[in-house]
Amino acid sequence: MTFTVKIQPSSGGTPTGTVTLLDGSSSLGSTPLPTSGVVQFTFATLLVGSHSITATYSGDNDFLAGTSAALAQTVNQAPTTTALTSSANPSSYGQTLTFTASVATSFGGSPTGTVTFFDGGTQIGSASVSGGFARFTAAATSLSAGSDSIVASYGGDANFTGSSSIAWGQTVNPAATSAALVSSLNPSVFGQSVTFTATVSSSISGTQSGTVSFYLDGSSTPTQTSTLSGGTAQFSTSALGGGSHTVTAAFSSTNANFQGSSSAALTQNVEDFSVSDSPATLTISRGHSGTTTLTVQPVLGYSGNVSLSCSGVPVNTTCSLSPSQVSLSGSSVNATVTIHANQKATTGSYTITLKGASGTISHTATLALTVQ
Repeated sequence: MTFTVKIQPSSGGTPTGTVTLLDGSSSLGSTPLPTSGVVQFTFATLLVGSHSITATYSGDNDFLAGTSAALAQTVNQAPTTTALTSSANPSSYGQTLTFTASVATSFGGSPTGTVTFFDGGTQIGSASVSGGFARFTAAATSLSAGSDSIVASYGGDANFTGSSSIAWGQTVNPAATSAALVSSLNPSVFGQSVTFTATVSSSISGTQSGTVSFYLDGSSTPTQTSTLSGGTAQFSTSALGGGSHTVTAAFSSTNANFQGSSSAALTQNVEDFSVSDSPATLTISRGHSGTTTLTVQPVLGYSGNVSLSCSGVPVNTTCSLSPSQVSLSGSSVNATVTIHANQKATTGSYTITLKGASGTISHTATLALTVQ
């Protein structure tokens, strides 16, 4: 604001002396009167409210002192604008976020007071204005995953009006999780029950909920889907065949604040053995014998005794194995199967079952027998 004071002599001449500007009884400043007779006072510091401004002239040897009529000056609050930013956008659930509101004025000055921060219509915090800024750091998990509409509202002070920012679109992504998979028994033996346990965790506190699907040997269809409970889910099976199997676990989250995740592939080794015969067909005449070789092959280092037997031989025909029991300790073992048809054997075609058994494990091979 600029106040202009003019000293006008009534009958010529050039007044000298001093002009003082008053706000009520308080002096706003004094200055010597120039030869033009016009003095200007400029201020940006008058407080909000009503003021009574007068100018006094000190007079000199030729001119009397005088005081102007009072000028009623009203000073309103200065307008402000508020803008909002965040320290990261998008952010992740559980990530610490700082929202900064900048409060700007149209005519300078330093606003004071408080900025209140809202998420939608819910107040999430407040901060004092200092140097034109107010900063609020939200608690790590105070903002849920999704799209949040944050508004900063400056309440104003004695000299400045309040203002609100436009809504700040804060995107909060779900927090990452990790899935780990372990086996209760590895290696296992064919027929044994094995339990696979998937554990789901996150560096961000909170309860993971959802399901875990277990996949075998690269299949796109889960073998079993289990509900996550207490951070773990399990899958038990005794149906894994001998050999190496890959098992993976995929977590699907039903808590919007957490992502799903998949475990690394677990290799499950199942020890076993196989039996095979060569040749697998045999033709003999009555009164004669024939042989085939039965091979017992360990799978993934299976060791132990395997008892051998045959069944399905026709009447008046015998089947013997030598030896009738083999011991596996890392490499395959052969046994000789001898089929003898006596003179009274019934002619025809038959299927002979050759069996190897060790504990609860048993496997068979078939021999196509023709008696002539």
